[in-house]
Parts: sequence; structure tokens; C-alpha cells
Amino acid sequence: MESVDNTLGAGFAGDVAASILFGISCTQCYYYYVNYPKDWMFQKIAVGILMLADALHLAVTTHGMYYYLVTLYGKADTNMKVVWSFKLQMALNVFIVVTVQSLYALRVWKLGGYFSRSWPIAVLLFVVAGLVLVVETYRITEWHGLHRMSWSICASFSISTVIDIALAISMCYYLNKARTGFSGTNNTITLVMHYVLISGSLTSACSLTALICYVTMDNLIFLGVSFLLTKLYINSYLSMLNSRSVTRNSSSNPGAQNFGAGSIMNLRNMRPQVSVSTRIETTGGGDGEEKVGGLIALDATHLAVTTQAIYSYAISAYTANAGISLDTVLWSVKLQMLFNLLIVIAVQSLYAVRIWKLGGYFSRWCPIVVACFVLSGYAIGSILVYSMYQLETWDDLLDYSWAVYASLSVSTGIDIVLASAMCCLLRRSRSSFDGTNNFITRIIQYVLISGLLTGACSLAALITFATMPHNWIFYAISFLLTKLYVNSYISMLNSRQSTRESMSACAASTACPLMSLRCLKTKATNGAIIEGLSGTLDEKTDSQFPETTRSDEESSSGHGHGSVGHAHMHMHTLPKITVLKTEEVRYDDSKK
Repeated sequence: MESVDNTLGAGFAGDVAASILFGISCTQCYYYYVNYPKDWMFQKIAVGILMLADALHLAVTTHGMYYYLVTLYGKADTNMKVVWSFKLQMALNVFIVVTVQSLYALRVWKLGGYFSRSWPIAVLLFVVAGLVLVVETYRITEWHGLHRMSWSICASFSISTVIDIALAISMCYYLNKARTGFSGTNNTITLVMHYVLISGSLTSACSLTALICYVTMDNLIFLGVSFLLTKLYINSYLSMLNSRSVTRNSSSNPGAQNFGAGSIMNLRNMRPQVSVSTRIETTGGGDGEEKVGGLIALDATHLAVTTQAIYSYAISAYTANAGISLDTVLWSVKLQMLFNLLIVIAVQSLYAVRIWKLGGYFSRWCPIVVACFVLSGYAIGSILVYSMYQLETWDDLLDYSWAVYASLSVSTGIDIVLASAMCCLLRRSRSSFDGTNNFITRIIQYVLISGLLTGACSLAALITFATMPHNWIFYAISFLLTKLYVNSYISMLNSRQSTRESMSACAASTACPLMSLRCLKTKATNGAIIEGLSGTLDEKTDSQFPETTRSDEESSSGHGHGSVGHAHMHMHTLPKITVLKTEEVRYDDSKK
């Protein structure tokens, strides 16, 4: 065996990378269940089982690394024992890989017309190799015993690599045979083939890399690479399932090639129906990809410097002659505190800007109060970062405890003030229209949840520092703070899609009353108010507001209640509104 960097260090790096990939797979799983609720039940259950197994795999892998890096910290005479969690993660590894490859083989079997018998045999061969590997793993007690099971490790990785390549080639072969004379269908098939080739290349490359590392290097680098294997398999399968929406959208453009003969057979007997819909687009400022991209870049850098700090303490300082003391405050610790401040300030500023926009319609003093709180957070956070750069040891942090208390307290207070102010302004924007009220209620729920999460995290860090100032628990909690801030803000931005879809569903079930010009102003005003919170809101206003006539009469007489009447008094402060009216001709062949 070689140095700690090539053994425990490789496992630590693999565990961190696996955690990132697990987050991506969770996002893909959520996307799958939301966008494909009517999918095949067997497939939905399989995805759920895979995600549970992958979560358990990550948990036992993290436990194994914690056992070696924390529980057995510095005990080089006992760290070569194989802990139970590593044996279990090997079994879960085999289970996940076999399951995903079986699902792929099932799809290839369907594409091939259920005639090929080679795929069940190939998957069964890997199952046997995986079971042998698991049995051999449970028989060893020390890492030095890996050489006794080298043949099973090599066989397992080799068969897995071959199956991945064969699956990708077979699926591309059958997809290529399905090409037709229509360019739309061919483009869809080409796009699916790209997904298949990329996913197959990733998993086979990971298996092949682990095999090469095991054969050529006498260390545990292959184990760190194998931690990524299950995450890549699940992500590749979920990406293939979710790619159906992309391919469907790419082939949904109506063209001449999709207008078959059957579509024009009864054209003479069809009765034309004309439907008029109105869409309101506001030109108020959106968030833009630059702001979200900047937050992600800052958060990625924060994670990188945080990982470097933990690696230095847990791996580089593992041996006594490493020259690094656990009491020393490293440069990466100070730098991650700076990025922590930048991310929190950026997210709170973006929330404050949204409150300022909302306050322009309803209240002037509320944005000013919020701005004062946010500016105070800037000042106190800057003082904390300056104090951190003066530290040499962790014991010196107690001399600057007042800065830690002030920073975490102000951060908690700002989160509460931001959530309260936004909810207050949103409630004042309610009107007599159910569609708008449902939209506002959903946004209020997102705001409250995100504000509670970030505020609770800051408060937890404050309490742990006050009650346990001589350990690093508060520091570990602060690692989560930036992630919660970025996730809360992006989730609020993404909530626009779900709320818009719910409003469209509500609109589809209502009648379409006539719309006057004055009522159009009312609807545009509400759209602009929502724009102050969520960006561009596309509405089919003819059907989303069933109470049009009554609200029109009330607003013309000055008796409109809620935000409708108030919004009419501030029409000059709203963004520019463009009204697009489209006419669609549909032919109904049910009436001849």
C-alpha cells in the first residue's frame, strides 16, 4: 500500500464527487416524476428503488470514510481493517449496476422485437460475477487481502465495461434501423442515439478506469473511482428517460412532412372553428442567466475551497510529520468564509431587489427597511471576514466571538425580514381573480419555506457556537448555509413554471368571457405585479379570469377591491405591456 493520499485521499475525493453526482440524480429523479406521471408503473417503481439504493450506497460510503478519517484518525496500525460499510457498499454497487443494465437490456430487447436471447444471458453473466465479487468481499478482513480476490474484481469490471459498450451499440443499431423518410422522426432518432452513446461511454469509461487503476496501481484509487460508478449509471438512465421531453419538443414543430394524406381526406367536411386568445407579455427586467450562473460559479468555488480545507485537515494532517496542525486556521478556511459572505450577500440582495419592485406598486417604506437590514448585514459580514483573516489558530476565534454572534444574528434577522416583507407585499397584491390569487399563494409558500430553511440554518450555527465554542460543529453547519441560499433562490425562480401550469390548467376548465379594453388594463396590471416577483408571466387572460365583467364594472366605478383598484392608480409605474392577439383556425371533423 502507498501513501495516505493514494488510499484514504482517493476514497475521500471519490466520496465528494459521488455526493455531487447524487445531487444531480436527485434533480433528474424529481424532473422525471413531475413530467412523466403517467409513465409505466414498473419503470416508476424501478426508478424509486434505484434512488433509494443509491442514497443508501452514498450513506454507507460516507460512513466508511468517516470511520477511517475521524474515528481512526492517526491510528495507522488499525486503519487497514475493512469496515462493514465498505462491504455493504460493494453489494449495493453490484445491485445498482445490475438493475440499470437489466433495464437497458429490456429496452434493447423490446427494440429488437423480443427475439434476441443474448441479452438475458449477458446480464445473467454479470450477475454471477457480481455475486462472486460480493461473496469474496465479505470474506476478507483487511485491505491487504484484496489480492486474493483480484480475479473477481477484474472479471466484474471487464464484464461491466463490455456490457455497457454492447448495450450502446445494440440500441444505436436498432434505432438506426427505425429511420423513416420523415426528417422530423430521423432528427429525433439521431438525438436519442446521441444520448445513448454519451451515457454508454461514461459508464464504460468509468468501469475501464477503475479496472486499469486496480491492475496498474497498488493503492485504493480504483475504489474512489468505483464510488462514482453507481451515480453515473443512475444519471445515465434517468437522462435517457428525461430526454423524451427534449426529443418530443424537437419533433413537435408542425411541418409539411407531418401532414399526411389522412389529414386531408375529410377536409371538405370539416367545419372551421376560430378561437381568439390574448397573451400578455411584460417587459420588466428579469433575472437573467447571468445572475444565476454567477451564483452557481460562486457556490462551486465555495465547495472547492471547503473541500480543500477538509482534505488538508483529514488527509494531509493524518500523519504526525505532515506539518499541519488541526489548530491552525488554513488559507482555504479564510477564503471559504469570504465566499460564504459573497453568496449570502448576493442572494439577499436579489431578494431585496424583488421586494423593491413589489414595493414600487404598494409600499415605499417596506423596501427602505429591507435595504437597511441588508446593508447592515454587509457591514457586519465584512467585519467577520476581516476578523477571520487575522486568525492564526482556532483558539483565537474566541477573541472575535462578538463578530460571529453579530453576523449569524443579523443573517437570521434579515431572512425573517425578507420573508415577512415579501409575503406582506404579495398579500396586498391579491385581487378578485382566482388565477392570480392561486399564483400568489404558491409564491408565498415558496418564500416562507426558503426563508425558514436559511433562517433555521443560521440560527442553528449561532446556537452551536454559543453552546459549544470549542468545536467545529457550527463551522460544519455554516457549510450548508450557502447551498441553502442558492437553492432557495433558484427554487423560487423555478416555481414560476409550476404555478404557470397550474393557472393554465385552471384556465382550461373555465369559460371565456368577452374582454373590454378597461378590463384588459386590470389584467395587465396584475400581470405586471406578478412580473415584479417572478419575471415574465404568459397568460391566456380570456380564460384565467372568470370574473371579468364584474371586476370591470367595479374598477370603472372606483369600487374595485384588493390590488386591482390600487393598481389602476399606479399604471404609470408599471413596465411596458405588450398585448398579442392571435387567431387560430381549428377544423372539427366530428361535425359533418
